[in-house]
Amino acid sequence: MNMRSVPDPLPATAEDWVARLQSPDCSAQEHEAFEDWLAADARNPAAYADAERLFAMSAELRRDPQLAAQARNARRRADGGRRRSWPFAMAAAVALAGVIGYRVLFVGADAPQHLQTAIGERRESVLADGSRLTLDADTAVDVAYARRERALTLVRGRVQIEAASDADRPMIVHAANGSVRVVGTTFQVQHLGGRVEVGLLHGAVAVTTGRGRRETLAEGQQLSYGRDGDIGPVRPLSSSEAQAWTRGLLAFSDKPLDTIVQEANRYSATRIRLADPALGSIPVSGAFQAGDQDALADALVAGWGLHADRDANGDIILRRR
Repeated sequence: MNMRSVPDPLPATAEDWVARLQSPDCSAQEHEAFEDWLAADARNPAAYADAERLFAMSAELRRDPQLAAQARNARRRADGGRRRSWPFAMAAAVALAGVIGYRVLFVGADAPQHLQTAIGERRESVLADGSRLTLDADTAVDVAYARRERALTLVRGRVQIEAASDADRPMIVHAANGSVRVVGTTFQVQHLGGRVEVGLLHGAVAVTTGRGRRETLAEGQQLSYGRDGDIGPVRPLSSSEAQAWTRGLLAFSDKPLDTIVQEANRYSATRIRLADPALGSIPVSGAFQAGDQDALADALVAGWGLHADRDANGDIILRRR
């Protein structure tokens, strides 16, 4: 008799998601479900970052020769003949667990950090290893340094990272279902609307997604990847345009208007909205002061033939004339 297969239930905890995303057969639908799980609770991104950090550290501990020897000794003591009592075996296991716990907590690990900016706020932070982070507006980053890995998780927003060089402890930046691996370099990662943009200013980075796609960027290049794990083509990166936001400017070259509106709205409580979604495809070039919504609207009215008015909430509505 043919039985219909029943799909496995989706993971419910951060630890379950870490295990599932490591699986080579993790589907695009599961990656989308993971994004939904992250967004369902403000505590989930930090919980996932903690679980992912512990997974990485446990993998490293399994390769540690000293701990491997201690584990073998503990097994010998536990199995040292039927003359050994069960409580002694338990004591050996507990002792080994104590050693592992000590190594996880105190050897080469820094306290986790959560960095966050509000709408319209930019912030610079220097990490324990000397790496410098510039957080764009409405951005959240979790930082968890272990003995052999510097792990950052970009929960949302955009960050420029000047990673301190450390060949023995590479930096891994996680965003959506992909990661960026570096040793020492300057690069940007943006996670907005389910798509991740990676731009390289100096050095070299390797971008890997959950579907096993991998691409290496050279200086002055950028790429993007989506929830499906596919990596888009490598494109040239304008350094001046990419770094404009770090100086409080928004610079665009033939960018669609809906992208510009999405960017601008991260810097002000006054929102700009498009009365007609078809306006979103209009290409726009220029440089604007971040947070000055009136100046941006005036420029769009003067240069692109639009009309601007305000709704009852004070938001700016752009329409065709």
